[in-house]
Amino acid sequence: MNTLKESAAGLFDLIFPSLLGGTSASKPQPKSSEPNAARHVAVLAVAISGSLGDTAMQTAVGQTLKAAGIGKMTLLVHDEKERAQFERIGYRVINVGGLFKPVIPMSVIRSLRQVFEECTDLIVIGADVLDGKYSPSKSLRRFQLAGAARRHGLRAGVVNFSFSDKAVPALCDKLRKLDFLDDITLVSREPVSAGRISKVLGREVPASADLAFLLSPTPATEEPVAGIAAKVEAWRAEGRKIIAFNINATRLRKTPDADLARSLGTALDRLCTEIPAAVVFVPHDYRKGSNDEALAKMIAAEMTSQAYYMPDRHYISSDAKAICKMADLTVTGRMHCGIASLGSGTPALFWDYQGKVEGLLNLAGTPGQTFTEDDMIDPDRMVARIAEALEHAPANRAAIAERLPGIKAMSRSNLNFILAPDSAGTPVAAEAAI
Repeated sequence: MNTLKESAAGLFDLIFPSLLGGTSASKPQPKSSEPNAARHVAVLAVAISGSLGDTAMQTAVGQTLKAAGIGKMTLLVHDEKERAQFERIGYRVINVGGLFKPVIPMSVIRSLRQVFEECTDLIVIGADVLDGKYSPSKSLRRFQLAGAARRHGLRAGVVNFSFSDKAVPALCDKLRKLDFLDDITLVSREPVSAGRISKVLGREVPASADLAFLLSPTPATEEPVAGIAAKVEAWRAEGRKIIAFNINATRLRKTPDADLARSLGTALDRLCTEIPAAVVFVPHDYRKGSNDEALAKMIAAEMTSQAYYMPDRHYISSDAKAICKMADLTVTGRMHCGIASLGSGTPALFWDYQGKVEGLLNLAGTPGQTFTEDDMIDPDRMVARIAEALEHAPANRAAIAERLPGIKAMSRSNLNFILAPDSAGTPVAAEAAI
């Protein structure tokens, strides 16, 4: 963390709410009592472009609001790279890049005030950036934005977030002092985080399931999905099991890329021969410094089997979900690739490198479907782990199918404060959680 930048940002945070304006003399009536067709919902994007997990959440929100008849939607983004894909969903896209600079440009402040004048509701998607681990200032500003929206008369919510047991203490102190938290909706995306932030704030924060469960996949007739579907059909005609394969290029491991690629390439080669299987690579993060695509190509270069597919273009989040839906099993190093799989009904085997996925697997009714870095660097162990997961895939698929309607209802509860305000904050199907 850059201490100087955080210090400058902290000073600006003191005046940020006043720059956004609005009245705090009384609680304005939320504008969102209007019929859905007259509503205009603004959504704050999670971060810069490149993560299919982030775009999955943002796309799912847009798809869900549109299906509910919301009249207008605005997505507040941090760069221009994914503008076209969000405009296709029906979002008006406004670039607020600079919102998380130590000193926010006045052009961004003016844009935000204009959004508050035009919109009836604000959704802040919290994801994993609310506990100060990446930046206390950036976490605080998300809450401040929701508070300012509420002062302008919007219904506002900070939803779909995780909260670490290592949340920054100084941020927690600031959150406890915010005078508007009782006037905005807070919804965590899983029970453990809900318990943590409830303890910090001294009020109950309900749990939900991740918004990405609501994402609709790319139709099977559209590219690149149609071309991949044809390959999958041909492989199935050969009697092959289909593995959707993602590996996280994170630096949070001890094994060098070249060694990992060699081991995983050997393991996938054996699976293609012994099961027999075919592999569809599913890169799920294209950001600089954590590029799944580059690592996937290194793994493929170690394979001698030709029973694999490496994408010739960048997927969007709905493509990834459609591909996982075709598979017998998804092997993944990223949580949101796993959510794409589980949300499509396909069992997933996770690299649980941060201890975050067991709750998700319990929710889906498929506990224990994980592997370790030690498994990945030992081809014998990795082959055995994936073969075992394929053997249990039919039973796990049935368990997922039974629970998925409840999980999607929990996911939708992130948006209850807009779509069903009388039930906002009420846990949905909580008994299906951990």
